[in-house]
Amino acid sequence: MVLVRMLARRPVSTVLRCKQYSTDSAAVIEERYQAHQSIDEKMATGLLIQQRAMEPKRPLQLHRLVRFKDMNPVPEKALLANAREAIGEITVTLAQRLEALRALPYMVVLNPYISRIYHIYYSSFRVMNSMSPPRNLEENRNIVAILESLVDAHMHTIPTLAKGFSEARKFLKPDHIDKVLHANLQGRMAARLLAEHHIALSDPIGPNFVGSIQTDLNPATLIKQCAEVVGDICNLKYGVVPDVVFELGEEVKIAYVPVHLEYICTELLKNSFRAVCENNTATKHPIVVTVIPTGNGVIIRFRDRGGGILPEIEKNIFHFSYTTFENDQENPIGELEIHSGSTIAGLGYGLPLSRSYAEFFGGKLQVQSYYGWGTDVYLTLKSPMVSGYHREVQL
Repeated sequence: MVLVRMLARRPVSTVLRCKQYSTDSAAVIEERYQAHQSIDEKMATGLLIQQRAMEPKRPLQLHRLVRFKDMNPVPEKALLANAREAIGEITVTLAQRLEALRALPYMVVLNPYISRIYHIYYSSFRVMNSMSPPRNLEENRNIVAILESLVDAHMHTIPTLAKGFSEARKFLKPDHIDKVLHANLQGRMAARLLAEHHIALSDPIGPNFVGSIQTDLNPATLIKQCAEVVGDICNLKYGVVPDVVFELGEEVKIAYVPVHLEYICTELLKNSFRAVCENNTATKHPIVVTVIPTGNGVIIRFRDRGGGILPEIEKNIFHFSYTTFENDQENPIGELEIHSGSTIAGLGYGLPLSRSYAEFFGGKLQVQSYYGWGTDVYLTLKSPMVSGYHREVQL
């Protein structure tokens, strides 16, 4: 198993994975903390989960994560303090997700995929709640090893949760599914990012990274690399690869989490590539990308001439409960393995999950479709560090 490691020198098409962990690291949590508990122990753990879930939790903001940007390496005192914060916040996040799953209807919780997620969260909570803050670098190395196992154990929680809710959707109203999934995905993103960030602070990725945040991320470069990956699959399916051109902003750089932006851009390009190919405009009109710096981040527009979105479909595109699974089972362009080796192809989660990633740090994902012509997608990202030439442009 692997942990996503964002190395600037590695192309995004490799899904940014490089550091290998032991193959049984994910099993550590399962074997050690899912041992039989007595009824009294289960009741005590359940009460503890309720108590920890009510604890306040600070919003996870980029400017807070990059506060160590002028420290290389991070001083021991600051590193140990970050470990203490990460342990506390991950524990509270897990408790909140467990409480949310417990509140679901009984028939939903019985679903084997959702039950599996519950047990992973439960075991992870016991791990994190039993941890004491490190007092020195040696103890911090032990914490890092446990966080690595935690990351591995949660490697496939998103596709597993997606499959579970897809099967259990007859027991829930669509709005309820959207609310529960969005909250669970945001919590999962927070816990994973906190863990990976501390791991990377303890074992730096490179000089242009602060933990898991790349301080000089060039969206244009990343988009081009994503386009290569999607283009290869598109070529297999349709025999053509649409062009991607940049109208403006190829030099813009921001501080951001590369794997988050990679997921979003890959999903948006998959949609655009498929649209222009199926509308027979792939060789006539390129997909046009515009990157504009703002006062606190960037706006990235993806424009395609793929005929737009059917009005009856457009209203559902951001609903987790909406799926075209039956129609897309044999659609290779929807089966890309992305983001931690997981695929949720056909479950209708590409756009809503992309929006969850965009909103994680206060951004937005908006779709403007012109049926019969094409689609504009506006991705707004907030970042504490933005550089690059800027001039007025009509979006």
